[in-house]
Amino acid sequence: MKAASRSKKIYLIRHGSTPWTRAQRYQGRTDLRLNVRGRREIRSLIKLMEKPGPEKVYVSGLRRAAESAAILNKVWKVPLIVDLRLNELSFGRWEGQTGRQLIAAKDRRYRSWCRGRDISPPGGESFRRLRRRIARFVKDLRAAPVTRAAVVAHGGSIRMILAVLLGFRARQFWSFKLDPASLTVVTLGTNYAQCEMLNLTAARVRFGRMGLHPKFCARVLTGRKKDNPWDTSGKAHLHPSLFEGISH
Repeated sequence: MKAASRSKKIYLIRHGSTPWTRAQRYQGRTDLRLNVRGRREIRSLIKLMEKPGPEKVYVSGLRRAAESAAILNKVWKVPLIVDLRLNELSFGRWEGQTGRQLIAAKDRRYRSWCRGRDISPPGGESFRRLRRRIARFVKDLRAAPVTRAAVVAHGGSIRMILAVLLGFRARQFWSFKLDPASLTVVTLGTNYAQCEMLNLTAARVRFGRMGLHPKFCARVLTGRKKDNPWDTSGKAHLHPSLFEGISH
């Protein structure tokens, strides 16, 4: 039990590119594989990971995440655990389409959904249902007897992990960008979650555009108000100024 109570380093990794990535098509549960670029991106990402690596890798059940995890685990060689709770949000009948196409079609449901309303895409999954399954995963992750773990998943599921840990609201879900083959690092403690790096990619390092620097990240405490000078409601939250300049 002592191991489960220590701080943990969590590496949140979005899968590499697929044939739909460049066109910005909603992928959701459509089970696409990585393309050549995606495999190259993931191989480059491994060079950015600090050592020692994770003790376990948790991965979505979709092929693009599984292939990404397999490439990474050729180096790490640690237990790989498939967890379907990490699957991407289901976009239902919107999958395969782009946001521009849905706006051009004057899809009112899509416009409301983009504003953060808790509605599901036609035939898809609501933010509330996504949050429910991700919250269960986060609870189990906190209790796991590891100090370093990697999560290889999707833009939607990783955003929701951050939302659960840091107290984002639904309307803030799209407030930050997660590129393909990106690394986001979070430290978990008994009563806090601290984002150390956001959306780091090999390309950003190569061109000098680093991920979100730690000084712009928030340490969010839960529990008594006196433990958290930012907390005026008894619930953990982030100050809006932390997200200035970070767009979807």
